[in-house]
Amino acid sequence: MTLPNDSGKGTGKGKKIAAGVGGAVAVLAALGAIGASNQPSTVGRDAPLLAENNPLSGANLVQVELTFARDPITRGSTQTIIVSARDDDGAVSGATITGRITYAGGTERTFGGATDAAGQFTYSWLIGGNSNPGNFLVVANISHEGQNIEKYTSFTVTEAP
Repeated sequence: MTLPNDSGKGTGKGKKIAAGVGGAVAVLAALGAIGASNQPSTVGRDAPLLAENNPLSGANLVQVELTFARDPITRGSTQTIIVSARDDDGAVSGATITGRITYAGGTERTFGGATDAAGQFTYSWLIGGNSNPGNFLVVANISHEGQNIEKYTSFTVTEAP
């Protein structure tokens, strides 16, 4: 799968996309929506939920943000994914996180854990020095008190200078 190229956006702050709760994700549409900007997508499950068709209407909905320590990053470097979960009451601790990173060459790596008292989960790993440069896809599933949120984003791996 080829992801959009976000060249020139390497601010080091990571990419962010917002996702709502419920419904199926149109993976290709969502990825296309993040290609042009870091603004929340309005495609698939990211579309606003109306109270009349939202089974969690009135619930304290969890908002999730995925960021990276570096984007772009050179192969052979350690990357860190930060998952942050909040709701109307503040940080969400104990949310279950499962995820998958798909390298540009197709290799997959999984991660998992739970958010801490600050509502954060971090995962760090070494990107191999021989990994194919390109876009690496990150899919994270966050579950908390009956809410299941699925987030998609990507970061760019480059060759060392």
